[in-house]
Amino acid sequence: NESRVERVPMPRSSSVQGVTARGLRLLVLACAPSAAVGLAPTRGNVPLRSGDFPLASTQPTTARVRTVTELLRAAKDDAVAQIVLAKGQYQLLTQLRINRNLTLEAEVLDPPGEVVLDGSSRSRVLYVAADVTVALVGLDITGGQPPDGASGGGVLIG
Repeated sequence: NESRVERVPMPRSSSVQGVTARGLRLLVLACAPSAAVGLAPTRGNVPLRSGDFPLASTQPTTARVRTVTELLRAAKDDAVAQIVLAKGQYQLLTQLRINRNLTLEAEVLDPPGEVVLDGSSRSRVLYVAADVTVALVGLDITGGQPPDGASGGGVLIG
């Protein structure tokens, strides 16, 4: 059960510490205050590009889902631009609220009817906020029941 700390030389603006414990290597990147205020760190006399130290992706992603829980989680994740639903019936107990641009797409387009969003006669299926663009590709929407006799059992655009 040995732990070993090893220091790796890095540019003046950053430091890395590696800790090895039971074969697992953890790296911690700590940026110097100059990076936090927007000054360009350098490697000798060569300026570093912003991609030299990627910390997080800002690219929209695709979520592939197989359950209602995964669908609801992906719909709330602002990083997800497209949700691909596996073949099956997704029985919703509450409406799926979409408040941003999003694509919901069936994984299987042929034959039709392989991916179903079902309100189970208990709930509206989709509520889409005003001023957003939502693409529904290859989905069947059924069993929507608006609350208190309101409009939009399948899809309501607010």
